[in-house]
Amino acid sequence: MRYLLILMTLFFWGCGPKYKVLTALVLPEDPVQKACIQKCTDERAACMDICKANFSICRQKADAVAKKRYEEAMKTYTAKLEQYAKDLERYQWERSFYYEGCWGYGCGPYRSWIWEPMYPYPYIALSKPQKPDFETIKTRTEMQMCRIDCGCEKRYIECFKACGGRVIVRKKCVANCPPSVEK
Repeated sequence: MRYLLILMTLFFWGCGPKYKVLTALVLPEDPVQKACIQKCTDERAACMDICKANFSICRQKADAVAKKRYEEAMKTYTAKLEQYAKDLERYQWERSFYYEGCWGYGCGPYRSWIWEPMYPYPYIALSKPQKPDFETIKTRTEMQMCRIDCGCEKRYIECFKACGGRVIVRKKCVANCPPSVEK
């Protein structure tokens, strides 16, 4: 019953309306305040340039870390692949011996526990290991190590308000909107 409730909640949550937050900036009329806002804009541009440069440096470092992680993952993959090959060979030998040959005694329902293979048929636990992907490791490493958001936009909004500008924030329904809410 609890699982049904969880599934229904997830189903209806996914069907709910989707909103987008829109921010409008209203410039003041005063030329002094406009000059102050221009200073805020210049500071935001400088902040973004520094942020992009730091992100680029971080990506280079993350690339070097990702290469090391990829090499380690390939070593693990190689070891698992070798073990898989051994297990597969053992399984094929047991299958041919117990299910096809049965030492010449027949493989019917009268088979003794002594003749059972080491792994149950079909061998469920035998699965080929997944080869690591460098791009996936690189992307994951970049996401762990590097930030693209340096807070430049937040500081700009604060500066904009301090200079006399108005910030209007509203939510707009973009999908699965109720009939009473316009898009």
